Amino acid sequence: MATGYTYYIGEEDNQPFDEFVWKCAKAFNRHVSESVEVTKPTEYFFYRDLVIDQEKELKLLQSLSLDEAMIVRDQEYYAEAQSLKQRQDDKIAKLRRYNEMLSKVNDWIPPSKDHENLKKFMVDQLTSSISQEDYDVGSLGDKKPVNEWLKEKIDYLVDDIKRSKERAKKDHEDFLKRVEWIDILANSVPIKKGK
Repeated sequence: MATGYTYYIGEEDNQPFDEFVWKCAKAFNRHVSESVEVTKPTEYFFYRDLVIDQEKELKLLQSLSLDEAMIVRDQEYYAEAQSLKQRQDDKIAKLRRYNEMLSKVNDWIPPSKDHENLKKFMVDQLTSSISQEDYDVGSLGDKKPVNEWLKEKIDYLVDDIKRSKERAKKDHEDFLKRVEWIDILANSVPIKKGK
């Protein structure tokens, strides 16, 4: 049976080898397009840019007085309290909607015996969703003393910068490998122009 890669070969004689190679290459490298064109990969700088932002944040945290740190801690605590309240409200609303629909399904009288399995299926779907939903949104906890909060923030950020730098390095190495992979294939099986 033909696949998406081989279908056109069975349709006409004399299909070019290079087109088949490059169509199959698409499965290995997203920078090969369906029209058998090669685009040079674009290097993404998400983690490199993230490191820049993280280092700025680290400098800012390190420069804070304890009074300034207390203000930042309190703002974060308030924002987390608001987020927790929103998550709780969302979970309650979801449970209410499930139960409202379950009530409607339970009240529904199937039009025939053949439809009873449909009702059972609908009940099973809703009860499964209700029982599998995680209604625990966590808790806020107490505010930490400002010096402890600041130390934890700085320590976490230092570790996070290290992880981001490692990821940026890996992304760059992966980019270079993708470029090399395309270049090697292009030297082995050039794309004929004018197709």
